[in-house]
Amino acid sequence: MEMLLENLGTQIRVVESSRRSQLQNREAALERLSEIIDASCAPIRMRRATRPSRSAREARLRAKKIESERKRSRRQTYQD
Repeated sequence: MEMLLENLGTQIRVVESSRRSQLQNREAALERLSEIIDASCAPIRMRRATRPSRSAREARLRAKKIESERKRSRRQTYQD
């Protein structure tokens, strides 16, 4: 219950108006409410730290080199 209050707060409002009948809208809203509650009670999965692959590191360095050359070519050279 505490996790539910922490994730969703003290008030939850679910509005449904896609159907023509008030009863059908109410049932659809209750279904959505139950989905929201189920989703908020699910445990939060922690991110597993991973290292970039060798090819990813090499691709990043190649991209940095290209960008560096592009910026270097824009520089103006001053001659005295």
